[in-house]
Amino acid sequence: MKPSLLVPLIIVGFSIFFVSLWSGIVYLLSYLSGWQTLASQYRVQPRQEGIESNVYGRVGFVNYNGVLKVACTEQGLYLSVMNVFSLGHPPILIPWSSVHDIREQHLLFQATVVFNADSTRITLPSRFMTPIRQYTSGRIQPSGSPYS
Repeated sequence: MKPSLLVPLIIVGFSIFFVSLWSGIVYLLSYLSGWQTLASQYRVQPRQEGIESNVYGRVGFVNYNGVLKVACTEQGLYLSVMNVFSLGHPPILIPWSSVHDIREQHLLFQATVVFNADSTRITLPSRFMTPIRQYTSGRIQPSGSPYS
């Protein structure tokens, strides 16, 4: 093989390897987090209006730090992720009737709202507590241990 072809082949090979690895990890995380389970019932078309981007949160035991897009609407809680993480993570709209066990948690200097959507635990910043409280008719449990 000519040495002049070696560098382009390494670059192309590494690019293919990196994209494959990235795609596999992102897709695996969608299953491990429970996103795929939620998407099987609540998948929707992407929305553009009323979305707060770069939200830190957690779905299942997977942290989505700064990559979530969240909107609280009359129909439910809209969740999606940044495009670079979208493989296996279709946008979802969880109806408020499926949101339960809502509580506010405090851990060190961070306040969060934690709830279950079906059997998947979701954690969002506490600033979402007001709209969640509004749309769920105040079905909020008292603050509990961050480990409950």
